[in-house]
Amino acid sequence: MNGVLLVAFILSAVVTYAGVRGSIGATAASQLESFPTLITPAAWSFSVLVAISVGEAAFALVQLCTVRFNFADKVEVRTIAPWFLSVCACQALWTVAIAQPLSSEGQSTWYAWLSLGLMLALWASLYALMWLQAGIFSDAPRPSWGRWALFHFPFQLHAAWATAALVVNVNIVLVADAARAARISISRAEPGSLNGLKKLKKYVLTNCAEKQAKESLAALGLLDAFDGVFGADAMGDTCKPCVEAFRRVQKIAGFDYARTAFFEDSVKNLAAAKTLGATTVLVASATAREEGTRSDGFEPDHVVAAVTPAEMARVLPGVFLG
Repeated sequence: MNGVLLVAFILSAVVTYAGVRGSIGATAASQLESFPTLITPAAWSFSVLVAISVGEAAFALVQLCTVRFNFADKVEVRTIAPWFLSVCACQALWTVAIAQPLSSEGQSTWYAWLSLGLMLALWASLYALMWLQAGIFSDAPRPSWGRWALFHFPFQLHAAWATAALVVNVNIVLVADAARAARISISRAEPGSLNGLKKLKKYVLTNCAEKQAKESLAALGLLDAFDGVFGADAMGDTCKPCVEAFRRVQKIAGFDYARTAFFEDSVKNLAAAKTLGATTVLVASATAREEGTRSDGFEPDHVVAAVTPAEMARVLPGVFLG
């Protein structure tokens, strides 16, 4: 059994490393960027997997030396062995699942749900392992620092990471699946929906990379609703709210700002578009609340609570089908 535990850990570590490098699909960090939530962690937070792997590698090697163990150590290894195998399997399978496409045509794929199920299994396996550790010879003296570092700390750290990852995984599934509702709502040809607009050109202007913006729109099922997506690639060495960024996009797309309605949640960006003649609409998001509704004397032409059919029809009735 001791050799099996070591082999299981090695296989799990190899798959996890391949996943972090992006060798088996999208990295977990890039998936988080595609499905942002209020609790999405920074990409560097995955570096904790290095500490977890080092700790569990030490355990996998030390547990081979059972001839030097006392009775309590041998019993502990034998008791937690099945759960350690489960941890290794779930970690590896989750790494593979999270690397696959999590959203297709505006709704979550079965990979998204599979990744959630595997993360839940990993979380349960780790806490079952620690529960068994706590119950073995519960009346025995507190373990030494060395024994705690080898037999307990790696699993406690892994369990803490799995708890946070489980919460994030739940949110990823909700965000991916919620895209379906957004897609259904927008695809209906109701007056005021995107498909209810007259045949007007619709563009996205963002400071992020165009590839990332298109992936986000595709996840929501909205990519085909726009005629173009312009980001850092189009703006070059400038960005919003610089007026030059707006001019560069205008040169590429060939539209007239005097006949353009510009929706934004940043009043600074709206002020720049207004200097070129655009009709400005402020979306009252968290950014708008932080910046306010005015900037150096500029005030947007309209303010909406959200970009909904009703609000759009209210402030721009002339661009909707009746």
